[in-house]
Amino acid sequence: QNEGCIRINNVLTKETAAKVREAVLRERKISTEQVVQYGANRNDLFGDLLLAPNRDDVLLPLSGGGENSPIFACALEELFGSQGTLRGLYEIIVGRDAKLYEFASLVSDPGAAQQTIHSDMPWEEECVLYTAFCAVQDITPAMGPTTFIPRSHTKNVHDTFFHNGQQTKNEFLRHAHAQGAYLGAGDIVVFDSRGLHAGGANLFDGGSTRVLFYFSFTCPAALKNSPLRSGHQGDMASMRPSYAAKPITLNQITASCLSPYKEHIYDPFRGQGDGLGPDGAIISAKRQKRWRERNAPPGSL
Repeated sequence: QNEGCIRINNVLTKETAAKVREAVLRERKISTEQVVQYGANRNDLFGDLLLAPNRDDVLLPLSGGGENSPIFACALEELFGSQGTLRGLYEIIVGRDAKLYEFASLVSDPGAAQQTIHSDMPWEEECVLYTAFCAVQDITPAMGPTTFIPRSHTKNVHDTFFHNGQQTKNEFLRHAHAQGAYLGAGDIVVFDSRGLHAGGANLFDGGSTRVLFYFSFTCPAALKNSPLRSGHQGDMASMRPSYAAKPITLNQITASCLSPYKEHIYDPFRGQGDGLGPDGAIISAKRQKRWRERNAPPGSL
């Protein structure tokens, strides 16, 4: 919590990481076809990204997603089940009543540009959101690893970085002790969402498709004075709309991962569906409106 980010190796097995990578790329293809060929709302299947060309934020199904969703469920079991590699950490830093805020995958292809340094949340007195980026293949320098700036989640850093001119910002970055997340398959970085970070450039020369499986949880104790206190603000979260409309707690995820097998079909999140049901209609409409506003030609609205 002092550093604002921590690396933990081998939270997923290499085998599970490889299966998650394959499932994410299948899900991206399926979701793209749904949007292009069948007119699905893109904002229900993909999130917004900074510098989006050659990058996708693929919103993932917990259940009901065909052959893919059981793979994501298996990954969650390794993370939060009875022997979960992250279960103890998350119960400490966010608590069992923490709500799932994001459940998605960041995919970058060769040609993706370096993102600008940013934080996912503005500075607040307490951390409202902890996010985990899990590599599902080894990440090389040419693939554009995420850069993190430790100890950048403080008020002093945010005041310096966001409330001064470009020269001050450049000077700060020149002296920052940035760390590249050269993760192996199955390794993870958990970070305070106020911390500064950026996805790297995925190079045509030597780069290849990079997939990060990621999720975040809100901290109930910190929500009281936060802009997120009124609920999930799910029209902004990288998560399918029905999941955002009816938030899922860490306790529910853990309990689902501990549920016994039924009929030899492993789908512990069957009650959650694919995240695209009618419960998410309001959030879906908000996302669509926000996307139109952001992408409309000047003077057209």
